[in-house]
Amino acid sequence: MKKLLPFIVPPIRTFNYIGCELGITSTIEESIPWYHMNYIQLCCPKKNLNLEDHKLVFSSLVNPFLSRTYLTKSFVEDITEDPIQFIIVSLNHGYYVSTYINEYFLPNRWAYYSESFFHDILVIGYDDDEKILNVVAYNREGQFVTEKVSYDNFRDGFIFCSTKDNASQSTLGLIIPRKEDFHFNILFILNQMEDFLNGKNDAQFKYFNIPINEQDAYGKDVYEYILSYIKANTTFWDKRVFRLLLEHKAALLERIKFLTKMGYLNNIDDLIINSEKLVKTATIVFNSTLKFNITNAFGTYEKDKLSVLIKQIEQQEEDILKNLILKIKQIV
Repeated sequence: MKKLLPFIVPPIRTFNYIGCELGITSTIEESIPWYHMNYIQLCCPKKNLNLEDHKLVFSSLVNPFLSRTYLTKSFVEDITEDPIQFIIVSLNHGYYVSTYINEYFLPNRWAYYSESFFHDILVIGYDDDEKILNVVAYNREGQFVTEKVSYDNFRDGFIFCSTKDNASQSTLGLIIPRKEDFHFNILFILNQMEDFLNGKNDAQFKYFNIPINEQDAYGKDVYEYILSYIKANTTFWDKRVFRLLLEHKAALLERIKFLTKMGYLNNIDDLIINSEKLVKTATIVFNSTLKFNITNAFGTYEKDKLSVLIKQIEQQEEDILKNLILKIKQIV
């Protein structure tokens, strides 16, 4: 017997947990308007700059098209001696399974038989004949992929992954798509873009009562902290910062196309051209950090190049957003 639940590798996937959720809802056509209402706002901490684990993230809403139930691993182990059987039953009932696993036991991971490394993973299927689970995660090459993991390897990784210091690593999540009476709101998009230009996050509080964290920088203000990170870094370029920036700019381009299709924009040739240039600049930044990591380059030349490109991104984006806001207001 086997089962494989629907999953599409999404355009936003810098962080595994976002990629996994979007990979599920990308199969739900009704979720597309919600997607374009989100992933507009960026945020990062103003203090405690962490060079090894920089926290540039999207400030977005909880995905309303997914229902989640969380169980402790000990609860699962009390129900059955074999967690694989619990996962199979869950999949048969249409539940995706999200949990943490020790990648020491997973082939095609940098930690395989090297060191313990706990990371989240999504299970989307199984094949009892092959004795494998279909999982989604980042592999050794840093690619977000679906792949097969043997029952034995997954079982060991599941069992030997829990710490008292991190409760989430001791949990198992059951995720299932649900129908949602969702209402698209162009004004929320408009207000978020205005917030971005003003370094604020008022719209999410106004529309959804999401509290504003005064310890975080929002919108265009994050660039100041990215530049600080570039200036201070001496050991390793955290590619997630620059991949997320690239995904953010690509999402802007797709949002413009979507809003045009929905009738909220017209005469967009200039917006498309400039947004494509913005994506190209962000791609150069991302590829440069990959190159600099390979060559172990953290000198003045590399920092100056990245800083100039980040400032260019900031200016390109500001020009696009101002034009985009103006064009939307002409219609709504």
